[in-house]
Amino acid sequence: MVPNLSSYTVVVIIALMLFCAYGCEEDDELVAIRSIETIEPYVSGEAVISGGIIKANRDISLVRYGVCLNTESNPTVEDTVIVGENLRKSPDGGGYFIEFESVMVLSPGTQYYIRAFIETRSGLAYGNETDFIFN
Repeated sequence: MVPNLSSYTVVVIIALMLFCAYGCEEDDELVAIRSIETIEPYVSGEAVISGGIIKANRDISLVRYGVCLNTESNPTVEDTVIVGENLRKSPDGGGYFIEFESVMVLSPGTQYYIRAFIETRSGLAYGNETDFIFN
């Protein structure tokens, strides 16, 4: 038995279904991100090069990207932030890879924790944490 729905109710239900199927994903760019990987730091002379790779299901608009670091675990953008450079995109099957590198000058003999981050209009997301001792 089919319930008696007015045509207005049916239109509202279809509009809500379409909004959630398309509108929600378009507005929330963080939903499109599959993963953020922090690149292992590479020591070169007195500097360290690091960055990240972001895999996304579709193109995303980045407000800011880079790495954050601290001498304590779980660094955030409230700690030291190195804004990324050399942003490159390349299609890979079902998504995008966004690669970046950050060059940092650090204090010798100090252990640092580092992780990649991105900021979109929808919010902030972090990659995995890695640590190293700068000698």
